[in-house]
Amino acid sequence: PADVIMVGDSANDDMTAANRAGCGGTVLLTQAGGKQLDTDSGYGVGDSEEEVLERTPSLRVESLGELQLCIEALLKEQRKR
Repeated sequence: PADVIMVGDSANDDMTAANRAGCGGTVLLTQAGGKQLDTDSGYGVGDSEEEVLERTPSLRVESLGELQLCIEALLKEQRKR
């Protein structure tokens, strides 16, 4: 799982599941302006520090194109090393 990057539209469901599974990264796809696409799903969402961290993505993007640009920039930076 550490080699997996999870891309999803729900912090409550997708980010939580990915973080619990030990994915290497989590990407939350949002609407323009950063508004979350899926805010109604999830079950018994808590507010403890641990629960908030589980819902926190590594990165937020507004499109898959933006994610591609981020990955390309990261790979370019790694090639310099």
